[in-house]
Amino acid sequence: MKRILIVTLVLVMAGVSARAQFARQLSFPNWYVCLYGGLNAFLSENNMPGAKGTNFTMGNNLNVISTVGVGYDINKLLSARGQLGGIKYKWSPDGVEHYHAWAATLTADMMLNVTRLIADYDPNRNFEFQVFVGSGAAYRPKIKYVDYTSDMVISPIARAGVQVSFFVSRRFAISLDLATNFVSDRMDDVVTRHFSDNYTSLMLGFTYHIIGCQCQKKPHNMTYPY
Repeated sequence: MKRILIVTLVLVMAGVSARAQFARQLSFPNWYVCLYGGLNAFLSENNMPGAKGTNFTMGNNLNVISTVGVGYDINKLLSARGQLGGIKYKWSPDGVEHYHAWAATLTADMMLNVTRLIADYDPNRNFEFQVFVGSGAAYRPKIKYVDYTSDMVISPIARAGVQVSFFVSRRFAISLDLATNFVSDRMDDVVTRHFSDNYTSLMLGFTYHIIGCQCQKKPHNMTYPY
């Protein structure tokens, strides 16, 4: 009888322990929303860092950028993200005069989770690293200069970047997003030998996964805020 009680107790404890190993994690596919904001550096004629005679400085070329988007995790490795954004940019053709403009952007990215590619998906991992490539379009209205008014510009965008994310919970993440965006050479109304103009951005982002959670066995006991 004593042995039966001991075996029963062991089985019960094993069941409790096994139950404790289960925790909620994201399922795939799933949707998410994201919001980003930060700074961009506009690069164009006479405004290229390190170039001879450049007028590029933090004061001449840095301005704000923000985006809001919707994403779709196709599987553990790949996700697609669409973003609507606004960018203010500025440049100086001679280091004395300064020009300002703004543009609305619409972009679509394909993202690869490098961390999961190397080490698989772990719901208890806090940091993950992604790379992405994308394309889109930018709309810049007319600019009124002292002696003339420029034309409206609709420009294609080709872009690539990296993103590092810290998961506060399995649904919510804080990210740093670094991207370089190639746009039409007409964005500053100066067309020369350059293939394109460019704005490179560094943004802080917030991502929230809307749906898609399931129970999955964890490799060890660990609580996780949800």
